[in-house]
Amino acid sequence: MVKVSSAAFRSVPDPALLYLTDQHARALAFLQLAMRRPGCLATIVGEDGCGKTLLVSSAINDADDDLTVIQLDGAGLTEDQLMRETLTRLHPVEPGAGGLLPGLTTVRSALAAGRGLVLFVISEAHLLSQEVFQTLQVMSRPEKGWRRRVSVALIGQQGLETLLYTIGWNELIDWKVLMARLPPLGPQDTTGYIRHRLSIAGLDNPDSVFESDSYRVIHRLSGGVPARINELCDKALDISREARSGLVGAGQVRAAARALEWPGAEQDGVVSLSEATAKPTITLSRDGEVQGIYPLEVERTLIGRDADNEIPIDSPFVSRHHALIVRDERGFWLSDINSTNGTFLNGERVSDQTRLSAGDHIRAGRHELVISMPAESVTRLQGTARLGDNMRETVVDEEAHDNPRVALSLIDEELAVHPDKIELQFERGCLLTDLGRKEEAISVFDQLVRNHAGVPEVHNNLAVLLAERGDLLQARAELEKAVRLAPAYTCAHENLGDIYLQLATEEFGAAADNSDDKESYQKKIAGITRLLRT
Repeated sequence: MVKVSSAAFRSVPDPALLYLTDQHARALAFLQLAMRRPGCLATIVGEDGCGKTLLVSSAINDADDDLTVIQLDGAGLTEDQLMRETLTRLHPVEPGAGGLLPGLTTVRSALAAGRGLVLFVISEAHLLSQEVFQTLQVMSRPEKGWRRRVSVALIGQQGLETLLYTIGWNELIDWKVLMARLPPLGPQDTTGYIRHRLSIAGLDNPDSVFESDSYRVIHRLSGGVPARINELCDKALDISREARSGLVGAGQVRAAARALEWPGAEQDGVVSLSEATAKPTITLSRDGEVQGIYPLEVERTLIGRDADNEIPIDSPFVSRHHALIVRDERGFWLSDINSTNGTFLNGERVSDQTRLSAGDHIRAGRHELVISMPAESVTRLQGTARLGDNMRETVVDEEAHDNPRVALSLIDEELAVHPDKIELQFERGCLLTDLGRKEEAISVFDQLVRNHAGVPEVHNNLAVLLAERGDLLQARAELEKAVRLAPAYTCAHENLGDIYLQLATEEFGAAADNSDDKESYQKKIAGITRLLRT
């Protein structure tokens, strides 16, 4: 095996290690512009490990000597700390000097009095409070007759743009806002990134280290996040050295992921669709054709026409930034962002922030978005059916049905006298279902099926309960018996159709787990899910 330096995949902010994708190059250009031109607000958004720190380090390393950089951590930053750190950086205090809190006027004067440009670089900016940002705005706004000499770079994760939308674009009118997002690397850039790191480490032929099929596995397991790529490649190289093997193969990459105890290591990091459907998602469609399924696992999801949206919609009827979904500890909230044609939730125009629920339909222009939540069940079988009039006697005062516990007590009294009456046993199963005692209800209906197999409503109700429990095949068998006994039983026919759809969803999920064409299966599953909710 070719010897590779242990520093090849070290995670340090060395500008020489910077690998520029199109998105990284755009973000770097924005930072460089903010370092040369006052009044810029550069916003760089990316998850942990996507290269934000390295990008900032590279930009600062190449900056002009007369640039003053004030680096701050947005996590827990207060207005007082902001002003104190600014004044200390501009006018260092001698050791032992007094630590009086500077006033806003003093800080503004210090910012305006210097020669070169001052750049505030705030990391973890998604944790920055609105009040601190507003103080920063006031600090950087020059007095009349003074030249502006401040720019700001906000570096953070998902949620940073939410801060800006919360503040409002009208408040940012004095800034030249530059926004860039650093997504995880794609398969091609993952390969390019690894080769770049090996080249920087001194290898003339980077392809003499990893087998060609290893790159695909590295991308899948790491998710394209550079920091995870570094960790995985470093561990894979260690395993290869210990085994004294030649090129690092896909098996060694998987072994590295297992050694790191990464989830999904056995499946190359691919989450199965059956697992994905248990996560909150939003399905985009137009005219019934599914165009994409997007996760709702971040603090904010932006919807609009521009490509920088989490959910981009290519339509002239959709505004550049049309709507925003924000997640907090209470759930998901929808807001319209002053769009031209408005945002509609379940047919009603959205005017204020509105909470979202499972199955909600959002309309933006001519496109529809449907919300799926992890706790919801796609089972929507119709029940609980009551017996037909020709098979039922009135044994309980109808007013007792307003209180199922009272009704159940009366049924039990009647059953003590007439234990073989089908209608009493059936009604008892229905009441147990109404009370949420579903396992008891299943036992009741199951016993009725065994003793009285000719009642279609019994098979239907048992199927409803079995489907809710996840026993789809058994539920299908019961419904098929119901429609054979009563070919005109509409409710059972519809329930059987829904069971077939749910079984199809499971089969498509299984097929997707063993296929490279997962998107087509996702679309089929999303289409079925829409049918089940109608």
